[in-house]
Amino acid sequence: MNAGDLRCKVSFYKPAYNTNELGEDIQDELELVAENVPAQIVPTNGYNRDMMGDVDATFVTHKIRIRTGAVNMEPNMVIMYEGLRYDVRYWQPVYNNKRFMEILTVLEVAV
Repeated sequence: MNAGDLRCKVSFYKPAYNTNELGEDIQDELELVAENVPAQIVPTNGYNRDMMGDVDATFVTHKIRIRTGAVNMEPNMVIMYEGLRYDVRYWQPVYNNKRFMEILTVLEVAV
C-alpha cells in the first residue's frame, strides 16, 4: 500500500450525549472529531440480514485504511464519506506496514 492510495477524504464522528426534558441521557447527534482524513475504502463482504433474498436491509462490510495516528480511535465512532455512514466495528494495524491502520466497518444499505 502506498500513501497515494489514500484518495478518499473521510470524516470521523462520535456520539454526542445530551439530556432531554425528563433528565434522561440521550444520544441523538454526532460530534465531529476529525474531517478530511485521507483514506482508502475497500469493500470486503456483503450480506442480507433476513437471509430470505429480500434486499430491504443489506449490510456491506468495508475496510478503511488510514495513516496511523491520524485519529484517536474509539469503539463507538462513525465514519462519513459522501453521505454514507460507516459504523466502526474494530481496527488493527497493517502488520507489514506500521505506517497504516485498517478500520473494519459496516455500511447499512436500505433500499
